[in-house]
Amino acid sequence: MQLYLKKVRQGGGAVSARIAIAAARGILRKCNSSLLVENGGPIELNRHWAHSLLASMKFVQRKATTSVSKFVMTDFDARKRQFLTDVSTTVAMEEIPGELVLNWDQTGIKLVPSTTWTMERRGERRVEMAGINDKRLITAVFCGSATGDFLPIQLIYKGKTARCHPRYKFPVDWNITHSPNHWSNENTMVQYVDSIILPYVNSVRQMIGADKTDLVIMDNFKGQTTDEITNYLEENNILVSYLPPITTDRLQPMDISVNKPAKEYLKKKFEDWYAEMVIQQLDGKDMDDLESTEVQPINLEMPVLKEVGARWLVEMVEYISSNPQFIVNGFVSSGISSAIDGVVEMGSESEHSGTDDIDSTDSDDCEESDD
Repeated sequence: MQLYLKKVRQGGGAVSARIAIAAARGILRKCNSSLLVENGGPIELNRHWAHSLLASMKFVQRKATTSVSKFVMTDFDARKRQFLTDVSTTVAMEEIPGELVLNWDQTGIKLVPSTTWTMERRGERRVEMAGINDKRLITAVFCGSATGDFLPIQLIYKGKTARCHPRYKFPVDWNITHSPNHWSNENTMVQYVDSIILPYVNSVRQMIGADKTDLVIMDNFKGQTTDEITNYLEENNILVSYLPPITTDRLQPMDISVNKPAKEYLKKKFEDWYAEMVIQQLDGKDMDDLESTEVQPINLEMPVLKEVGARWLVEMVEYISSNPQFIVNGFVSSGISSAIDGVVEMGSESEHSGTDDIDSTDSDDCEESDD
């Protein structure tokens, strides 16, 4: 396993804990799959095992993101109470059903899990990061309702024309689009509202037999707070409740309980795919003489990952949709569900001592950063 990873690095390939796990699974499945714990064997491939392996190889751990300043928030309780009060008042006055209380969020999707490991001598003051400038990213817009509906998603690829889209046949109710840098902007948000939000809202209104007002809860990302977006929503009887600044990790339902399981699912799909690629790469080769065997890094270029990643994204949405508790839990944990019921209660924030230290940039909000 160590020899394989060294050859990957020598060939310029990225090495991370996730890739180490995937490669080891591929090697074991080729040599003796009965050793894997899922097959009744003694070997469990997890992050602890991977970190131990990489540490023994003297791989140096570094964060592959630039450091950012910290913003200290001391009035979270007051901001939360005011936000939930506004939501509660709006829902009560407009008699908005839970199906029409929505939260959407832009999140960056990495087709290749980030690399935080690179091979270097211990003690080096400067460590070059493998994959620090990785551009294999797309933006996804997730949206869920307070009752657990997970809406079709929007995917934004990097490019100037539709030629940058995968050839994969996505579900017809998805919105597949592009921008020069894959970031969400006013134009892509107009497309999103037109192709995803309005069809859902209109179908719910038709189902309940009333032209009810809709409430969208969203953050202050500038690409969706323009006059054009605001006016378009108002024209369609959709109200907006903005999250207080730098509170998305505790007040935005998609951030709280959907983004993480969605990304973990995609990481697992990448791991399974990488393991299969390792098996194919080593097929017919002498595993007892790997030293003299040529090993090339697995091809992780965007044209390849874009196509296989499209299938993973479809399967991920099916997974989230079939587990509505992910969506509901976010609304419950944020306090929004109670606010919809007319109850504004403040949960204990003692573990934060009334202070919230949050990076000044949100790694999931695709404004002007690839993070």
